[in-house]
Amino acid sequence: MYKKIFLILIICGFLISPTFSIAAQQNNNYNIKKILQKTNKSNSYETDTPTWEEGDTWTYDMTIEGELGDALAFNWGFRDLLFTVESDQGSTYIVTINGEVTGEINIFEIQIISGSLKDTTITGEIVVDKSNIGFKNINAHIEGKIAVVGIPLKPFTMDINVDITPSFNAIDFPLKPGKQWTTPACNVTGTAEVSLLENPIYIDDLIGGNTAECTGVETVTIDAGTYEAFVILSDGDVSTLYYAEDAGNVIRAYGDEEKSIDITMESTTYGVVPGAPNRPSKPQGPTRGTPKKTYTYSSSTTDNEGDDIYYLFDWGDGTHSSWIGPYHSGETVKASHKWSKKNTYRVRVKAKDVEGHESKWSSSLTVSMPRDKNRILSSSYSRLWCFFQLFFLTNFCLKKE
Repeated sequence: MYKKIFLILIICGFLISPTFSIAAQQNNNYNIKKILQKTNKSNSYETDTPTWEEGDTWTYDMTIEGELGDALAFNWGFRDLLFTVESDQGSTYIVTINGEVTGEINIFEIQIISGSLKDTTITGEIVVDKSNIGFKNINAHIEGKIAVVGIPLKPFTMDINVDITPSFNAIDFPLKPGKQWTTPACNVTGTAEVSLLENPIYIDDLIGGNTAECTGVETVTIDAGTYEAFVILSDGDVSTLYYAEDAGNVIRAYGDEEKSIDITMESTTYGVVPGAPNRPSKPQGPTRGTPKKTYTYSSSTTDNEGDDIYYLFDWGDGTHSSWIGPYHSGETVKASHKWSKKNTYRVRVKAKDVEGHESKWSSSLTVSMPRDKNRILSSSYSRLWCFFQLFFLTNFCLKKE
């Protein structure tokens, strides 16, 4: 019973992630094929694992409601839930969380935890695996008051610390329409300490193992803006996700009303820099080439104030273009580059207006530079010439004998 109670107590810790799905009381007979709906967007759309930058932010409004058996019912909301990329640790991101918590929680077998949440906030950190945007650790602190009819407001705190092994990722990158996958089965271990309980709750449970499919791309308008979003359907508790490459994250999510947990989530802001141009579009241009050959890439963005815009390209090899421009708002910029050696590079671009306000970096375009063809041919001719030399020398020696 405590395991089920814990799953609800830490539901904020799990579902504060826009890409996290709880697998409690999963219905294994649920058939994802019943909800697959192909969109009219081309299946040529594809996106790699997003690259987050320090200072990137996403703000969400979210509601979570449901029940677990006869023990507990809940209806929680998160308002202005801010996610901020605090630091890049090489193989992981540290993402901070901060927001308001509202709603009700009723644990029928522990009457002291029953009532409405008042003046409640959540803060904490999430450790995210850069390779797949998977969650490795969640550390959250919830503090507020519980109002029960006939009883004065009672203060409470909740501290949650869980490790997820392996890291849990709901989206399998690279993402494209028609792709199917199974989310990893992960072990969740840790503790939840609630000030209204004498002893901590120990966690050791499994999540994941759900079937998912990207069914297409749709144009989605939310408070944060209008995006081309990949639609992902799943047989997990979070049944529908909308992932936008330009936002580098999930922008909308819905739970499955037929299950024990229902979630509604929508992004309200993404990485807003006051006065700066909007985030430039992902660079367009060749994705394969050969070293020492020049290739051209383009991008564009707009400025809400109509200011002229400069652009800076990052070529992924430690070099940048100079600031190019100015261009009119909405005008396309082009820049060229030549890579010197075989490697895989990520090309991105940022913008700034004439007043010096800089935008966020765009999504990255992956460019592969195979080995220099001339070098391959030169090496092949060298080996062929050596072969002929050896062949003629051998024959000459045999004839003399």
